[in-house]
Amino acid sequence: ATTIDREAALNKLCTLNPTNKDALCQELYGYEVSEINAFLEDLLSKLTNADALGNHVSNMDVALVRAWRKIYEAKSSGYRIDWAALQNYKNLTETEKTNLQGEPSLVEILRSNARQPCNTCQATSTTKNYLNGLAEYILDLKHFSGFSGADGYATAIGLLKSNTLARKLEPETFIIRVLKSENLAATGFEVRKIGCEPDMVLAGNVLCEFKSWRTTLSGNAEEDNVELEDYEFGNTPSYDGSKTPFENFVGGNTGVKQFIAYLSLPDVSDMSKLRYYFDARKGATEAYAKSAFKQMMYNGTDLTSNGAKVFDAVWGNTTLRGNIWNDIPANPDDDDKNSYKGKFKDIVSSTSNSFYNFIKVK
Repeated sequence: ATTIDREAALNKLCTLNPTNKDALCQELYGYEVSEINAFLEDLLSKLTNADALGNHVSNMDVALVRAWRKIYEAKSSGYRIDWAALQNYKNLTETEKTNLQGEPSLVEILRSNARQPCNTCQATSTTKNYLNGLAEYILDLKHFSGFSGADGYATAIGLLKSNTLARKLEPETFIIRVLKSENLAATGFEVRKIGCEPDMVLAGNVLCEFKSWRTTLSGNAEEDNVELEDYEFGNTPSYDGSKTPFENFVGGNTGVKQFIAYLSLPDVSDMSKLRYYFDARKGATEAYAKSAFKQMMYNGTDLTSNGAKVFDAVWGNTTLRGNIWNDIPANPDDDDKNSYKGKFKDIVSSTSNSFYNFIKVK
């Protein structure tokens, strides 16, 4: 910082009451020179923005400065002057930080979410509308920390730090956003099953799959495309980069085998035991998502080849089929199966059918 900048910043600190001022200065004495300079500069940064740190000096204390230091470690200058984010970090309890695997882990989680917006930094139009800002994200993490005893929690923590395109961070941020906003009672995360891996398991053994897919190619970044698990569980034929994830799903290029695997599980004893969540902030609507599933299964006159495979999965899951139709003979033969295949076609031909209620958009 320049001499004038330093003097102006120190003058701001002088407005603190003596107790806070002395404690805060004592705290800063233990910091690196580069950290002190950055802090003083931040006190003068973007003062025309009401959310900027420098407009809240009178409310600062040592705990707030410690929160600033951690966000300084994690993020660039615009983020670390976001007053709401600093407050939310400051208010994290030691238990919550421990549940997030400690502050070094928390710093890594925050650093990894590189495209998120904040109240005092610029964000591109493709991200500011669907990623929670830093302040809200810290609250999502605070809520998520309460599930540290759930199966697969450590795996989910790892995904929040992921910087690979195979297993992506941003879909996981969508999961914890919905976990908090819908107050879901999660008992597990990323639980491996045969042919699928539910992103979340709810009380009552409800299996949840989350898809953070954009509906258009315009502005589409690699982070908005499908993940490794979509390839693993549905890569016949291979993914077509000239189409959206939804279009690839309709064509059977991704996610179809995964859906069939879910329907084959004994856990899915009726359709209320399965939920698919799509990201409304990326353009999805319930009508759009349901239409994609319908097109994947039904071509306007008959079941598609994938629709027939979906029916076979339902038919092979005797409990599920019994909860869809309550009049199946005790020992159905091939003629019975063909008859119910026709009934299944009638079901999937209309997205208003309750069969599609497993599709949620948040």
